[in-house]
Amino acid sequence: MKRSDTLTQSNAVKKAVRKYDKTNITGLYIKLHKTKDKDIIDKLATVKSKQGYIKQCIREDLKNGKKNLDACCGSKMFWFDKNNPNVIFADNREFNTTLSDGRTLIIQPDEKIDFRNMPYADNSFKLVVFDPPHLIHAGEKSWLRSKYGILPEDWPTYINQGFKECMRVLEPYGVLIFKWNEEQIKLSEILANIDFKPLFGDKRSKTHWLCFMKFDENLN
Repeated sequence: MKRSDTLTQSNAVKKAVRKYDKTNITGLYIKLHKTKDKDIIDKLATVKSKQGYIKQCIREDLKNGKKNLDACCGSKMFWFDKNNPNVIFADNREFNTTLSDGRTLIIQPDEKIDFRNMPYADNSFKLVVFDPPHLIHAGEKSWLRSKYGILPEDWPTYINQGFKECMRVLEPYGVLIFKWNEEQIKLSEILANIDFKPLFGDKRSKTHWLCFMKFDENLN
């Protein structure tokens, strides 16, 4: 897609998004790229998939200038700025609910994606945050499942695939920050089932923060 085809934040775009979006892109921001409304309408009239075109344009816009990715942001609990303009916040869930204690839980990512198969080119980001679900047991309607998500039965493969994909989208010598809670699965079990070794991190607490880097051996 040429840069001149990128959508602008105009009334025409807003109408097009409202009309053709049936999934998760309505809340995304579209930055200005000096494209006339008529050009947008003409393009939408010719493409095979209007919804697909809009998603592609917004995805390109989100990536423009953003070099940091949170691959499974959840409710963005540890972010100081939950709307940081330099970060793409991604998750495979999107909802707004009230927990049993009355608190509101909002999971509203910029992009709804699977961290095992992300729609970004190789070497796209300088920093990737990876905070996947850490539970394998939680009640079907429990607040724990709502807040943190749940791992599949084959969690070793699931987590390793996530690591590989995070490394793929990292720039060479980019940094991966991994967060893990040992409530049900020990950190040692995670490290034994992934293809990468951390540089350093917290070894003593129940919640661990580890730092990885994409070195030459990770580039293939």
